[in-house]
Amino acid sequence: SSGGDDYEYDGDDVIADLAVAASRTIPLYYFDPVTTDLEKCVLTEYFRVSLIPRNESGKRPLIGKGDDDGVEDDVTPTLFFMPHCPLRLYCNVLWSNWRYLFSSSSSPFGSKIVIYGNSMRLYDERCLSSEVRNDASHAVLKALPYMKEMEVE
Repeated sequence: SSGGDDYEYDGDDVIADLAVAASRTIPLYYFDPVTTDLEKCVLTEYFRVSLIPRNESGKRPLIGKGDDDGVEDDVTPTLFFMPHCPLRLYCNVLWSNWRYLFSSSSSPFGSKIVIYGNSMRLYDERCLSSEVRNDASHAVLKALPYMKEMEVE
């Protein structure tokens, strides 16, 4: 910068500013079983985040207006921020939103769901025993061919 007004802009400030701006335009919901009272206060008062009052085990459906055929064409695109979550939690999110995943978009998942979290392909490649691989409730493997995964560095 030129002049005498040099200062460092902390990356955390950018994230905080973005979260505040987003909370004014889109609803934000949050649950973590170990959230402290101070964190709850900051989330609700500063970031305007709605706290999910109980553990839904990842079974939160997308928000939208349904048609008579049961498929929601006007579903709000949703980011599930799930770093370091267990496989079952990812399965629950996918099953809870399965009917939305193959709606009227050109690609099966369209841009309705974004999951920021563990690599689903790594679950397939490294982490699954034959028992888990054959488990009919395993949504990650069923959805994997339709997912677009991007690595975050």
